[in-house]
Parts: sequence; structure tokens; C-alpha cells
Amino acid sequence: MSHLKFDYHIKASPTLAMNETMNRLQHEGREIFRFGFGQSPFPVPDILVKALRQFADKKEYLPVQGLAALRQAIASFYSTRLNVPVESDQVVIGPGTKELIWSAILTFPGEILLPSPSWVSYAPQAYMAQKNITWIDSKPENNWIINAKEFEAACSSTDSSKLIILNYPNNPTGTIPTESQMHEIIDVARRYNVIIIHDNIYGMLDHSGSDRMVFPAYPDQTILSDGLSKWCGAGGWRLGFHIFPKSLRNFQAAVLSMASETFSCVAAPIQYAATSAFQGHAALDDYVRQCRKALALISEYTYRMLSNSRLYVCPSQGGFYFFPIFNEYRKALEARGIASNKTLCEYILAETGVALLPGLVFGRPNNELSARLAYVDFDGAKVLHRFTQDNTPISDTEEFVSEYCPRLKSGLIRLIDWLNQLQ
Repeated sequence: MSHLKFDYHIKASPTLAMNETMNRLQHEGREIFRFGFGQSPFPVPDILVKALRQFADKKEYLPVQGLAALRQAIASFYSTRLNVPVESDQVVIGPGTKELIWSAILTFPGEILLPSPSWVSYAPQAYMAQKNITWIDSKPENNWIINAKEFEAACSSTDSSKLIILNYPNNPTGTIPTESQMHEIIDVARRYNVIIIHDNIYGMLDHSGSDRMVFPAYPDQTILSDGLSKWCGAGGWRLGFHIFPKSLRNFQAAVLSMASETFSCVAAPIQYAATSAFQGHAALDDYVRQCRKALALISEYTYRMLSNSRLYVCPSQGGFYFFPIFNEYRKALEARGIASNKTLCEYILAETGVALLPGLVFGRPNNELSARLAYVDFDGAKVLHRFTQDNTPISDTEEFVSEYCPRLKSGLIRLIDWLNQLQ
């Protein structure tokens, strides 16, 4: 008999677990509205698919830091985008940003600061790395952006080195700081010498098309984290990268040491093919523009549906998420024995088929009736075809969503009807 003891505080990622739950329930014949998993609905651009076919025979181990041509393409792409010089030796390629953030957390010799809410994996990764975690609260009336005073209070509480992970556009809220909010955050980070990882995985899906990034304003202490999963619809390709400032060479070296002893390198065909994503193609630029237009239109419709149903929700400015709060229904929910966001999501899934993720897994209190909704349950190829093949403006959003996003509309109606029945 085995006498091994395992730490059962370490659980499966809530997002991946939800994806498997949705798949299982659908396999069992349940009608499930897939609002619980944030995967891009759009197809991988043809230019990358063709490149992957072209390089499918590449089988050699590549350098731990990544394919030189890919790192140079990323450096050139971001030098233009950031208006800050980036050299190829500052770029580290990894199997998704998730692995690279984990490597950074594990090797960082200090405390981890996290906004609440934050993406589901930051805190578990810090916990597994046995790091001290300090949560910085944010409020919906502040668009879920951390307050500079609370950030400063967290920074001044200890003398240890600090790293904060900022994710804008944000998962789970879809929000982005204003320019003044961003500068206030950076001013605090600069005073306390805090390293920032800017998880910019949704940056290309900022609905406005802007580049609102931390790196140019705080270049010596910011690590830019990005990849292909969201803006190229290529989550399963598992390719991400970090851009380190030259002043953090030792940190970069530690992450590379971790990489050499763990994943070794990203799959060669993926790296060769991904190079095309950063070499400047008009078709790819158009693909991203049309994805942004579609998401902005669909988010406006979703926001209207949610806010008209007395849910407190901030507009989604990028990516494909909302973070509604169900406080207006608290009394009616408590009458049914629903007093936590975890229980709320369980009831909604069981009784409507609408899959949401509870605020608890994003670092919110369980008694806050919050949840994340991903508005991606639609045929992305069909939607993209409408935007790329027909230049006529969409005058009737309701009609567009009815035709091109029927499952999204049906799921929202199912959720709203359930709420109305609570009255």
C-alpha cells in the first residue's frame, strides 16, 4: 500500500475543468451554453495554417530561448508597436504564456502581488511556488482597476522584493485602465521598485484597436507577456513569449534555466509557422481588425442584455469577457439557498445549461455574487466571413446576433429568464 501524501489544495485549473465539464454534459445530451471557457471562437488565419503545413517536417530541438528567426520577428514587431527598441535576445519563447508566467513566479525571489479579480492560474501558481501572495482589492465602480493607494499600501507593508501581474485587457472583467489610472499604478511601482508582468494576451483584441501597454512607460521593470492564443485563435498551438527589459537579465537567465530543465523548447513546426504572424501581412492585419469589430459589436449586445436585466456589469473594452454581479437578486437567491457565487454558478448550470465561472476562482469573496461570462459561444468562422466578405455596415445588432450568434442569444435569454423567475 502506498503511503505517499499529496497536497490536495492543488486542484485542476477551473477554466480547463469547466471546459471538460461542458464537454461531458454535452456528450450526455445536455444543451450547454459555453460561457464558461475563454477560447477564441475565430479560426486560425490561413497564412499560419499554410505555414504550419510547410514546416511540418521540422523535427530538431530548437534553442531553449526560441527560434532565432521567430525572436527577431517578435522583436521587430514589438519595437514598432511599443515605439521602444526591442532586441531579439530580450525575447524568450515558451509553450504558452501560462508556462512562462509560472517560470517567472517560481524563480522570482520575493512576494507576488495580485489584483482581485485576477486570472485563475496566477494565485495557484504562486501557491505551488510557495510564495507569499498579497491581494489588492478592486471595485466595479472603479471599472475593476486597482486603486493606487491600495497598491501603495500593499507595497509598503513589507520590505521584500515584489512582482505584480497586471492583465489588460482584463480576464475576467474585460476592462482596461484609463491613461491616468495606468500612470498612477506605474508611479507606485516605480517608487517601490516593483517588477510588473504585463499579461498582454488580449492586447491585440482591445476593441478600440489601441495599444495601451505598460512597457513603454515603465521599460526597465516591465516584462511583456504575449502569445498567439487569443488574437490568432491558436490556443492549442501553445506558443507564448516574454520580452524582458535588459535591466532584468538575471531574471531572464533564471527563467531560461527553468525552461532548460522543464519544457526544453516549443515544438519546432509551431515556432517556424508562428514566425509568419509577426512579419507584417496585410491579410493578417485585416483578420485582427475584423475580429475586433465583431467582438466589439457582440460585446455591446451582450452588455445591453445583461445591464437591462439589473445585473451590475462594466462594459467590455477588450477580449471577450464580462464580470456581472447578481446583487440585485440577492434576496431572491438566498430564499433558494444561494448565498455564494460558487453555488450560484452551480444552480445556473444545472437549471439553465448556461456555464459560468464563479468569482471565487478569480480571487473574489465567495459571498460576492459575481461570475465571469465569456461571450464566445458562436461560430467564429461564420461571423468573420460576414465581416470580411460584406462591407455593408450592420445597422441592426439584434438581427445580426440572431443570425450569426444564435447560441449566444439563446444562452443569454435562458439566463435572463431564470433570473426573472426569481422575482
